[in-house]
Amino acid sequence: MHNQYYASGFLYHPLSGKILLQQSPENNNTSVWSMFTGHCDNNGHRHSYCTVIYEQLKTDMRPEAVFPVYDYNRPEARECHFIFYAVVSHDDLKLKPRRGFEIRWFTAKEISKLELLPQVRHDITIGMRVIGAAERENSAV
Repeated sequence: MHNQYYASGFLYHPLSGKILLQQSPENNNTSVWSMFTGHCDNNGHRHSYCTVIYEQLKTDMRPEAVFPVYDYNRPEARECHFIFYAVVSHDDLKLKPRRGFEIRWFTAKEISKLELLPQVRHDITIGMRVIGAAERENSAV
């Protein structure tokens, strides 16, 4: 039985191929970057990730723009994590990070050189594979 449920992920801009990550105030003295994460209900719906994005960036995200990547359990911590990405199609998106947080867009090449926690790196890698598969499927139609 899980006690904690989390929705995590990143924003993806298909025209540039970049993803948006954040750096928390606790990590300002290091170079550790992370995804956007927040508590959610046990359903792990797209709406949960929309709420996380609104709380952390003060921007509304349509549920239709949010896509699941995968979910995983951490039984030792009694946690379940739902991983998502949200497609951002316009360049003039107004994002307001929480006080003390830094946000930045990164290419896949830049991400490969970033300091990330192993689970975050894994989640981003899987997310980028899911995005690539979706783009190949859409281009074949």
